[in-house]
Amino acid sequence: MIFINDLPTELLLEIFKCNTTQDLWHPHDPFQTTIWSSCVCARWRSIIMPSPCLWTETFDLSQTVNFLSLHTLPLCGNGLIDTLSLPSITKTFLGDLELQQGARQSGVLSIAETLASRSFAPPVQVNTKLTTLIPKLIKRARKLILKPPSGSWSLLDTLFSHDVSHLEELVLVKDTTEHSGRRRDCTSANLNLAIEQATSAWNLHSLHLRGCCLNFRSNLAFSNIESLVIHDVPTAMARSPCKLLNAVSHMPKLQHLELVKASLTREFYVHGDAEPFESPDELIELSNLDYFYFDGPISHCAKIFAALDIPLSCSIKLVCDDIDRTDSGSQLHRLLTQLEPRLDSDGFLGESVGIDVKTGVWCLWTIEPSLQDKRQKDKPMSFSIRFSWDKDFELLTSLQTEPIIHPLNVLQVVCNVIEGSFAKVTNLNLCIEVKPAIDPEVHRDGLIALLRPLVNLQHLGQISKQTFEFLLPYFDGTLNECYQDSSSWRDALPFLNSISFLKLDFRHRYPSRGRPRLQHILLDYVSSRFADDNQVPMSSFTLLDCNACISAHFERYGIEVTKVTGAT
Repeated sequence: MIFINDLPTELLLEIFKCNTTQDLWHPHDPFQTTIWSSCVCARWRSIIMPSPCLWTETFDLSQTVNFLSLHTLPLCGNGLIDTLSLPSITKTFLGDLELQQGARQSGVLSIAETLASRSFAPPVQVNTKLTTLIPKLIKRARKLILKPPSGSWSLLDTLFSHDVSHLEELVLVKDTTEHSGRRRDCTSANLNLAIEQATSAWNLHSLHLRGCCLNFRSNLAFSNIESLVIHDVPTAMARSPCKLLNAVSHMPKLQHLELVKASLTREFYVHGDAEPFESPDELIELSNLDYFYFDGPISHCAKIFAALDIPLSCSIKLVCDDIDRTDSGSQLHRLLTQLEPRLDSDGFLGESVGIDVKTGVWCLWTIEPSLQDKRQKDKPMSFSIRFSWDKDFELLTSLQTEPIIHPLNVLQVVCNVIEGSFAKVTNLNLCIEVKPAIDPEVHRDGLIALLRPLVNLQHLGQISKQTFEFLLPYFDGTLNECYQDSSSWRDALPFLNSISFLKLDFRHRYPSRGRPRLQHILLDYVSSRFADDNQVPMSSFTLLDCNACISAHFERYGIEVTKVTGAT
């Protein structure tokens, strides 16, 4: 038996790191490397090593487990490891025959999964062990990540009876394996008290809460916060959006803000409705914010966004639910009104964007630049917005049970708002996969709203069968017959020279005049562009898992056809 529990964890990790490097004499021979590495611990049958306390880094032991499972246990006597001893859980593992047998067979004992298991019960000695370890751990800790087992949040009070104002990062995570709904005890009374009684600024730079909540009634404890992440606040601790905004207003250094199901109140969980709230009298200025992510009802999104004064350079991700409610039309317009100065700024979206319109979802986002482009590789995704409907909104529409905003209505409204920024877009990935609107004008108006601002578009990507059906009035020229104005919608997209098609059968017939095949519609379209001096001729088609060979049909127009299989 080899005891290494007296060595610092940092030194152990360095030892394991050295022992798993390549064999210097056989750098390209994995067999020789394995032999050389395993010599260090081939005789080990029992390992007792130091580790953080039970509830660290999502029980974490993540660094320790990583080295044990990847580099140590597989090398211990061909996996015949008998004992793995860690602080506070020693007796649990030694007394569990199933765990011992699993370790013998695989050589890997998955500690993290075991601790997250609903059947895992922390030993009685946990509280004693915490009392012994906490003072030493807390004094030197800068980062504390806790994920207590279900029903054990009260034990955290032992931890937070000590001063934690020096922590730089605090993460509290609810155990997602429990199935008891939103718990009332996902917080620490001592920590809340310490926050409320803070007499000087804490050193806390990052606060991440998942499924739990804290008392935000302190201007000092959170005055240095640079990153605030709140996901899924429990029912009993749900704060009104007004109080949430008030807490954010006292974080002048805030750079990263995520509010995911965090503005919801107890009334929302009980009655299912988003509680109305009044916006603050003055805008909350967050001059240092560079990332904002909100996920919640569209009514809250509109009001919270209206209450924040954030830089134009701030990256934004919005996920708006409940858009099929009766008042969503006004809320949508209100939100877009708030976004208009940002969206209409020159080139805000960048040159590449994506639009997804699917059942229950409408999404617009900027496409991250290729890492090969060194000039833009550090440019973050500047904007993403997603509207969510009831999944059965099409059924509701047919039954006419309540007013429904069709996704193509949203397409029209949003495209009209971002018209100025869309003028800079050269690459568009488009996915339209919704049933046609009952009113055909909704289809035409949505299509026109999309085409009008794309005056510099060069590439149209990921065109599937349903997406092509949406674009069909443009490709077959029938859009001109619907709107007798001075412009020809067949002349839209003057710089388009490349299209990629996804899983299309070019032999498929479409409900156009004479039910032509897809390839014939495209041939007619390409021919008209080739004969028009005001439009750039098509130069390439990319076929992603498409059925049919169309190369010969387009050769005379100089179009390069590239086939790609297994693309999706």
